Amino acid sequence: MVAADIWKLCKKLRNNPKYIWPMFRKTYFYFAGTDTFAAKYRELKLLEGNKTIKQLVAHPKSLVRFGDGEMELMLGSSVYYQDWHQKYDPLLAKRLREIFQTKDIYKGIVLKFLTPSDAELKSKGLLFIWCQMRCELWKHLNPDETYLDAHAFRENPGIDLGLIFSFVKTRQVVFVNSSEESFAKLKKAVPSAQFIQAPKSNAWLVYPQLLKQTLDYAKKNKLDKKKALFLCSVGPAAKPMIVDLTKEGYLAWDTGYFFEMSVKA
Repeated sequence: MVAADIWKLCKKLRNNPKYIWPMFRKTYFYFAGTDTFAAKYRELKLLEGNKTIKQLVAHPKSLVRFGDGEMELMLGSSVYYQDWHQKYDPLLAKRLREIFQTKDIYKGIVLKFLTPSDAELKSKGLLFIWCQMRCELWKHLNPDETYLDAHAFRENPGIDLGLIFSFVKTRQVVFVNSSEESFAKLKKAVPSAQFIQAPKSNAWLVYPQLLKQTLDYAKKNKLDKKKALFLCSVGPAAKPMIVDLTKEGYLAWDTGYFFEMSVKA
């Protein structure tokens, strides 16, 4: 563990000292193994890659994606990544857990790191990063539900970009994001797209204002609920935002930085 990792851990424990127990549990399972949990994910109904995209296009519903950062927040940790961060908040953790019980939205999970063996992940230096999610996430999943591939909206060379953009272009797109530069890239592919600027980090700290700003924007611009599509890229705060926009009758996707990565500069 390098000095930067130790400093991140110290900040996490300063924000929430109780995170020490999930941290110990993560370390324990790194050595004890998580193959038993991986087998649980293989039994689920999962739509990988382009099957996720086809499902979203053929049967449009809102989408929330879960990764290791959301798992850490659910367990009591803040998240630090390069110059971005989201401080732990118990209400955010609660909202994230509740999403798994929310009906009529798709949930995306990271299939490529949940189903392989420990040996395969360890050979790539990825087991410690993902072992916590592997041994915890299954508790929140329903064997009767179909889960989508969260990494369909990541750097994925096999994804059918044409299918995604052909669908998006039929919608009134609103991009909720911190970067005007990223929006400019998206607008090259979707000229009619609109933009709501969000904080770069800690968006959850201003979430009530951000949600109100978004809903006010929709009302002011008379967005058609049958045609609008919100593309939300505001870190973990995007997850409850997707749920709250859906409750208001809108279609919303938790896309991270997929669309700006997919448009050539």
